[in-house]
Amino acid sequence: MALILSPSKKYLSSAILGLIGLFIIFGLASIFNQEQYPMAEEFYATDILYVILPAIVIILGTYLSIKNRFRGNHGKAWVFFTLAISSLFVGESTYSYDSELDFENISTLTSDIFYLLSYPLLLTFTIFYLKPRRRIISKSIIVWASLASLILVIPSLYFTIGIDDELTEIEIVIYGLYPILDGIILVPSIIAVILFFRGQVNLLWTFLLLAIFTVVVADTIYLTLEITDSYDIGHPVDILFLWSYIFYALGVWGYIRVYKNTKQKDTSVFP
Repeated sequence: MALILSPSKKYLSSAILGLIGLFIIFGLASIFNQEQYPMAEEFYATDILYVILPAIVIILGTYLSIKNRFRGNHGKAWVFFTLAISSLFVGESTYSYDSELDFENISTLTSDIFYLLSYPLLLTFTIFYLKPRRRIISKSIIVWASLASLILVIPSLYFTIGIDDELTEIEIVIYGLYPILDGIILVPSIIAVILFFRGQVNLLWTFLLLAIFTVVVADTIYLTLEITDSYDIGHPVDILFLWSYIFYALGVWGYIRVYKNTKQKDTSVFP
């Protein structure tokens, strides 16, 4: 008799398979020395994934934004979500492996500007997401989520801007903003995960928050590597960034499939 998985377990299995697939792709890219065969200037085989995966998420987010007619908590949440992923997409597209930060050359800051812009957009998304559940979010949950975020931010700040005394002022500002913004966006994310373990948030929605957690971990590792000049083409940390897009895609797609026939009202809670 065939094993029948619940929808949530199927999506979780898909996320794990996606991670395995990324490991295989990056392993092959390393074996065949992809850096020796650029597809274009500073564009390599694994970089294609930074085009395909965000594009899929943007398409799905746009669909839900239109479906909800850009209104109510749902419509607004999906609009900001789509804008956040679009901002990340622009950041990925303008990223340069060899560029050095320079205030006098705005092109060296383009990718960071769009990366950083995605944070307030994602934060706004989580706020609209949690807004219908504000009555069940106690002060203690907010305090614990804030403390957990602070505990994660402090070592992250140290590992990014506290391990190199030779950083320029602009590097300290840019590199320091990432863990600080990570910490801010972690608070509503942790709140949502707490609600999930209480059975008040669907796993499909939790995938979206898992994506944020994955990005925070990847940010910390990447910034440490970047500061120590250890980051290079096809580095394994890219797997975490790309895995976050898989979480985003599964969360949005799962939402569409499960609730496609359900009409949501502005006063309703998110499923």
